[in-house]
Amino acid sequence: SSKSTDIDVRSEQPPFSPSLFVRFHPRPVESSVGIPPMAKLFWLEAVLPLGIIAGMLCVMGNAQYYIHRAAHGRPKHIGNDVWDVAMERRDKKIVEQYSAN
Repeated sequence: SSKSTDIDVRSEQPPFSPSLFVRFHPRPVESSVGIPPMAKLFWLEAVLPLGIIAGMLCVMGNAQYYIHRAAHGRPKHIGNDVWDVAMERRDKKIVEQYSAN
């Protein structure tokens, strides 16, 4: 009669209850501070792709610089306004007149 009153607690739990999960999947090994060793490197997951993106932006910028310099013989003048364009035309005209004489 004692067997009929004994109840197996595990038989009443669903197959994926938290107690079964913890029993078969122990926590990761922790360091002396109490933080798992790989938890300290969570930032590496974001820094690596950002570094690749930043590197590719630098490569593209340098490629534009060298291609423009090869095509025009000088670095690109940034911030050209109407005055700068007029001065470039004037300088080109003066150089052509000087070279014709």
